Amino acid sequence: MKALFGVVLLAAAAYFGHGWYRDHQAFQAYENFAEAWVHEDRIAAARYGDDTTVKHALEELAIRGTRGGAAIATRSNRVRARRRANRSSWSS
Repeated sequence: MKALFGVVLLAAAAYFGHGWYRDHQAFQAYENFAEAWVHEDRIAAARYGDDTTVKHALEELAIRGTRGGAAIATRSNRVRARRRANRSSWSS
């Protein structure tokens, strides 16, 4: 009975582990493409997407007059800086 329980437990762990690994790889590809898009790195973006996706993201998806996602990176850094400043002023 213990052996059967061990085999079932091992099979369940393998099944869920394989699913997590597969999903994790897809998520990593998404994150790496997004990072390349923000930095407007066409070569790095090409590793994670096809040519039409890279062209669309870097050339056709202009944000506030910039190419790619540079505006997003700048805005998120400003928001983080404001949050830190607000937190420090609240704690004083």
